[in-house]
Amino acid sequence: MPTRTAAQRREEAAREYDAFLATCPARQLLDRISDKWVTLILTALADGPQRYSDLSRRIAGVSQKMLTQTLRSLERDGLLTRSVTPSVPVRVDYDLTQLGRTLMPLISAIKSWAECHMPEVNAARTDYDHEPPTSAALAPDPTRPASATARPASGTARPASGTARLVSTAATGSAATTGSTTGSAVTGSTAATGSTTGSTTGSAAIGSAAATGSGGLATGPAGLSTGGSA
Repeated sequence: MPTRTAAQRREEAAREYDAFLATCPARQLLDRISDKWVTLILTALADGPQRYSDLSRRIAGVSQKMLTQTLRSLERDGLLTRSVTPSVPVRVDYDLTQLGRTLMPLISAIKSWAECHMPEVNAARTDYDHEPPTSAALAPDPTRPASATARPASGTARPASGTARLVSTAATGSAATTGSTTGSAVTGSTAATGSTTGSTTGSAAIGSAAATGSGGLATGPAGLSTGGSA
């Protein structure tokens, strides 16, 4: 069996990793080094060892918890070292390892590219946000199932049903109003008729009684008169 050199062994190991595969460990490493806090910490340490407080002041916006977690992750991956100096208070320094320094050309290039091309990216974002939607954007997605594309049509029919209900409710309310008005008119008419009839009848009865009383009074004197004559 031929003897392989260290470079050949590294090359064979590199061919065994493919970040396009979901189970490849290289994908996890990509996820780690693409983090913004990792980029800023490694770039800050490129100038030399720094204390925890120095990193916290230089990297604006990072919380104490996030800074601690990121430093521990980078130490676990072998990209930096942590040195503790016994003192009051205890001094902790962080520095890049040799493996971490091999990553710096790429990290520095990405940071520089983001800083140099930010105006162009902002201009592209502004144009995209103010661009009117095209017909292609409004067209249904052919990759979606038919049931998914048919849902908006069903959803657009609902307002018509709701409008019909409102019209039906309005018609019912109008009918109820008409019925109420008719009932009030009938009731008022009945009340007026009853009042008129009762008043007329009562007046007739009173008049009749008055007439009869007058007759009785007239007969009375006559009777008294007759009795006196006898």
